[in-house]
Parts: sequence; structure tokens; C-alpha cells
Amino acid sequence: MHKKKIKALISASGTAGHLMPAIQLAEKLKNEDIDIYFAAYGLENREIFPKDKFKYLDIISSPIGKKTIIKAFFKIFIGFLKSLKLIIKYKPDVVVGFGSYHTFPVILASLFLRKKIVLFDSNIILGKVNNFFAKKAKFLCTQFERENKLKNEILVKPLPWIDNYQLQENSFFKNIDLKNNIFTILIFGGSQGSEIINRHFQMIINDLVKKEKKIQVIHILGNDQNKKKFKAFYDKLNISSYVSNFEKDFFRFYKISDLVISRSGAASISELIYFEKPSILVPF
Repeated sequence: MHKKKIKALISASGTAGHLMPAIQLAEKLKNEDIDIYFAAYGLENREIFPKDKFKYLDIISSPIGKKTIIKAFFKIFIGFLKSLKLIIKYKPDVVVGFGSYHTFPVILASLFLRKKIVLFDSNIILGKVNNFFAKKAKFLCTQFERENKLKNEILVKPLPWIDNYQLQENSFFKNIDLKNNIFTILIFGGSQGSEIINRHFQMIINDLVKKEKKIQVIHILGNDQNKKKFKAFYDKLNISSYVSNFEKDFFRFYKISDLVISRSGAASISELIYFEKPSILVPF
């Protein structure tokens, strides 16, 4: 008798902190022969999302603000209807949400159709969307023990959900035109970049060079930053550098770095612990 294939609908988008754990989970479930479908707002435009590996549907949604409340509710309602249509057609056995307004219509439709919902939040304080649906979920999965823990709340394996990440470090150093015997600093401000971190690192780099002459820099700027300007800045100081606006695979840069300077997002902290990297974290 042919066994029915389990179907999982995953709703995640927005920042890498939301999307990367969802992708890691999807890859593990796919290896267990579980059918995967992604649905959330903004997937079409997310470079980090592997569109060639998973079925997906972009579902319109919107944050709710005082000045845009009517327009936001209209978008959410359209997204809700589109989500209903998808869920009725796809018939998922479970719906997994990773928070953010990008997922709200999908989780709302799942609740309306009485689907099993599992939520994940990497922060101690739940995000607004996860907090809204938390008591209605089958399980609320967290990374930390929280006060006022819900009955359906469970601790899960810390991020990242990967197994024995491997990298040919010498080859990768050559690919990005850096050397493997020089102290390497990785700077990034999360998946969306940080102008404040970028600007302030420029201000302190001269003092750093005076104290430690042999350094090289990997700087992931964010999509709205001037890559040529930063590369020219490092060249002028005679500092070897790899400058990029965005990278799909941050893990390879963690692997070769001696020090990481970044925003203190929950996912970033978990990744730094996993790769055992000294770091300077900026809490904003």
C-alpha cells in the first residue's frame, strides 16, 4: 500500500533571521522525504531564498501603521484569501511559521482552516505575529527558557540547524583574493546591513591598523551601500579586503574569520556560538 507523503507548508520571509532557520528546517525535512511548500510575503525578491529548490507562493501582506491601517488591512485580507486557496488546494499536514508580518495571512488562514500550526521564535521576547498566534499553535518552539512559559511551549535545538559545516578554507581564501595567514575581521550588520556599523568601522580602522598592522577585512555592507566606495577606502589604507553587498552563505565567512563585528541578532549570536568565533556585538 502506497504511503501518503507528509506535506509541510512553511511560512517565513523578511530578514535572514527569519528565513535562514526556515530554509535549514526545510532542507532537513526534504531529506526525510517530506513535501515542502513555502508561502509568505516577499519571497520572490529575497536573494537568500533558493527559489530553484522549493515550491513557493508569494502572499501579499503589510505591517500595520496608524497612517496606513486601511491599506494594510486590505492587503492582509487579500493575502488571507490567497492563503485560504493555497491551503485548501495543497492540503498541508502541518503549517510552520517563523514570525514577522510577512507570515500573518498564511498563519491566519491556517488557523481558520484548523490546520496544525507550529511556531518558531529565536528571541526571548516573542515577535508580534508569533505572540498573536502563540496560544493557538500546536507547539511554540523557542531557543530559551522564558518566564510565563505557555503550556504548548517547547525548547528546540539551538540554531543553526546544520550538520558539520565543511569548507576548503585555502581555496576559499584564494577565491576572494585574501590570505589564510593574516588576521581576518568580518563586519556585517545582519542580512539587511547596517549603515551605523559600516560608518563607525571606517572611523576606527586607522587606529586598528596602527596597533595591528597585518589585518584583512571581509565587509558585507547591505544592498543599499556603495560597494566601490568601501573597496576604495580599504585600498587607500593598503588593507586587503573583500567587500560585498550581500552573500547567500554567511557560514563560509564565519569559518575563515578571526573576529566578527556585527549586529547582535538572535540568529547571528547562535551562529557565532556554533562557529566559536570571538565577536564584538552591537545591540540595536
